[in-house]
Amino acid sequence: MTTLEGVKAWLRAAVHDYHWNVRGIILDDGRVIPLPKEPAVVAKVVEVSVTEHFKRKAYAVRGLDILDDLSGRGYPDVLLTGRAVDNRRVALDVKVARRKMRRGGAPTRTQSRITLGPFDSYFRRPTEPIPGVGVAYGDMAWHIDLIVLYDWVDGGVQNVEILVVETWRVASMKRSSTTRNYIGAMDSLADLRAERGAFDTIDDFYAYWRSLPIKKTPDAAESERVVAEEEA
Repeated sequence: MTTLEGVKAWLRAAVHDYHWNVRGIILDDGRVIPLPKEPAVVAKVVEVSVTEHFKRKAYAVRGLDILDDLSGRGYPDVLLTGRAVDNRRVALDVKVARRKMRRGGAPTRTQSRITLGPFDSYFRRPTEPIPGVGVAYGDMAWHIDLIVLYDWVDGGVQNVEILVVETWRVASMKRSSTTRNYIGAMDSLADLRAERGAFDTIDDFYAYWRSLPIKKTPDAAESERVVAEEEA
């Protein structure tokens, strides 16, 4: 695990035996009700399930330290460090996407474009520690995503597939939101599986997304105000 490819290979092995085993929401009286079909709710449950599966494997690796995002909203979801990775800091984020079903054939795209992260905050200030994390984006040696793909069939999650990819290698030149400053991933399943994004090099990726104009939305302005007050 002392090289990027070694870490990716270990991650693939760690999630290879993952199986979706969530049956629904358990009530106090023991009844189980189905998960809501809302994609955001399903995605969060899938993310938690996959993350816990991965962490069980990670805790068994001697010399590997796992630092969680306790806020649930920061970056990354998990930070790997310790002797097992040569004391590097490895950012690991879990992304979940529903495949877009189509009549008469297998799905070829995600239902919506995956968000790889914002490009208006810590991403543009790689030398400044990320609030709540204490580590700067630029001090993280590698940025890796676990992309969890699934089908929604008959009111349930099926055909879960987990990809281990470098963030920049699956990035597109499109935002994942029309109102927020989010980096969008490729929406082609073939491109995601092959780590075939829009950029030839990581430098091209950073140059493009760090130069893209930032949209000032009310939410973004409020977030900047809160951060400024917290740092004051």
